[in-house]
Amino acid sequence: MYLKKRIALKDGICIVPKDWIVVYADDPEDCISAHAVISRNEIKFGIPRFVALSALPYGECVSDDLMIKIYEACSRKYPRFDELFHQQVNLPTGEHYTQELADVWWSAPCFDIIRIPEYLDPDLWKPGQPEYIPPCGAVIYRTK
Repeated sequence: MYLKKRIALKDGICIVPKDWIVVYADDPEDCISAHAVISRNEIKFGIPRFVALSALPYGECVSDDLMIKIYEACSRKYPRFDELFHQQVNLPTGEHYTQELADVWWSAPCFDIIRIPEYLDPDLWKPGQPEYIPPCGAVIYRTK
C-alpha cells in the first residue's frame, strides 16, 4: 500500500501518494478539486506524478486555459518538466502513418490530466458492484 499525504482543500481533503508533487493552478485557499498529472512512459523517463489543485468545480471538464495553468505550475515546481513535456510526439494518422512513426509515438512521453474522484461518487461507487478502488488510492473526501 502507498504511503499517503493529505492536502487541505477549501471544502475537504485530498489524499494522494506521498511521492506525488503538489502544484496549485489557483490560489490554495480557493482550491476545491484535484487532478493527477501523469505521463505514459513515466518510469522510462523518470517523470514524477503530480497532483494539481484548482478551483474547478468537481465533475467539470478541464478547459484549455486550466490545462495550461496546470502544466505551467508543474514546470515551476519540477525543473525538467518542460524538457520532458516537449518530448511528446503527435500520433501519426492517415497518409502520414507508418509503423516506425507509431513506434516513436508509443515510446515518447504523453502527458494527461485525470480527475481525482470524490469518495462515494455515484458514477464510480455503484451499489451491488465490486468496491471501486481509485488509482493509487488518490481520493477526495468532502468535509463541508
